Amino acid sequence: MNINLACQRFVSNLLKRNGNSFFSEDNIRFYWFEAMLNQDPDLNNYSLEEPYVKVAGNKELDLMYEGMNEILCFEIKFHRNGSNKSEFPHTMSAGEVINDIFRLPQWAKVRVNKPIRKFLLYVTDKEMHDYLSYKKTNVFSSQHYRNELKKFYDMAQNVTTSLNFNNVNAPKTFLSSATTSIGTIGITNLSLLFKGDYSLNNIHLKGSECHIRLYEIK
Repeated sequence: MNINLACQRFVSNLLKRNGNSFFSEDNIRFYWFEAMLNQDPDLNNYSLEEPYVKVAGNKELDLMYEGMNEILCFEIKFHRNGSNKSEFPHTMSAGEVINDIFRLPQWAKVRVNKPIRKFLLYVTDKEMHDYLSYKKTNVFSSQHYRNELKKFYDMAQNVTTSLNFNNVNAPKTFLSSATTSIGTIGITNLSLLFKGDYSLNNIHLKGSECHIRLYEIK
């Protein structure tokens, strides 16, 4: 499976989406699934919502692909504020993304001896793009916390980066959301494989913006 080709097809198709068409996380999942399916149409190689065997609480992996030589695991997250609500749950949403990142290393497949690669596909509009880029300042936010989120969101491509959420004085809402799966977050390594910031005139996306990131968790 060529991840770069999948990214290119995913973006190409997503940017053709009709301006009035509804946007949901399931839509994003289907577009990504189709991009992979275009390379390998054998449905036996895919599974959706397969349970994590090492994580409590009935957590499920969004998409798993098993090829001849490796297994690819994907969590897919989509945030939007198409209604332009003034009160958007920024800290909870940021926690959801970090929760996926720290849960992914727990994925394991029983009785399989192949390399397992783990990815987070994140798509958002102007709302969370501005928050994660640290464009919306808040005097009540910890600078260390906001800088760590910015480092995650704006990291250079194809360079392994260490995220450290120890002692960042993060908001309680963020911590509650970020620790849902494994009860704690600390340090992890990841790299940004793909980054795209696009204009997409859709009524369900704030600012007619579509921002796409694909990370690999090490």
